[in-house]
Amino acid sequence: AACLREDYAKATRLLEETDASLRAAHLDKTVMRANWWRTKARASTGLGRRAEFRQALKQALVLYAAAAPRSNDYATALSLASLEQTEQGNSLSAAQLLEQALAVAEAAPDRDDSIIADLLYDLARTRERLGQFAAAEDTYIRAQAQAKKTYGERHAVYWISLAHHAQLLHQRGQRDAA
Repeated sequence: AACLREDYAKATRLLEETDASLRAAHLDKTVMRANWWRTKARASTGLGRRAEFRQALKQALVLYAAAAPRSNDYATALSLASLEQTEQGNSLSAAQLLEQALAVAEAAPDRDDSIIADLLYDLARTRERLGQFAAAEDTYIRAQAQAKKTYGERHAVYWISLAHHAQLLHQRGQRDAA
């Protein structure tokens, strides 16, 4: 909650307290610790600590892969890693991480279609940046269908995906389809 409020100093204090509890309970190789690392990554990036962010995210990914390889939390952490790669200008790596995140989210026992809709949209944008226009178009169509099914036609996630898809079509000369 502190991260959502962008109170990263408070989040860091709470993480320190939680760290001691996790250590005392011998939970360092669990999903709880993976969630802790992911939250630490979010707080670190909010404080501008890029090296700390990368290290925390790496730890989270390793733990999720071992303890919860088919979880929505792992998919979310992979998506966060993809965002980092995008910011570094590594769109190919970002796309690969998003594809992995999508596979994890689709296989999760407690599948969350809202995560899948977001991942599809992010993957479509990434494929577009890579110049993979046919793949981007197909992924936009999937993202729109997932967003429509999950949120409905009145939700922003649906319209944003639709708008970016239309923009791609327009740029490719498909004005009527756009």
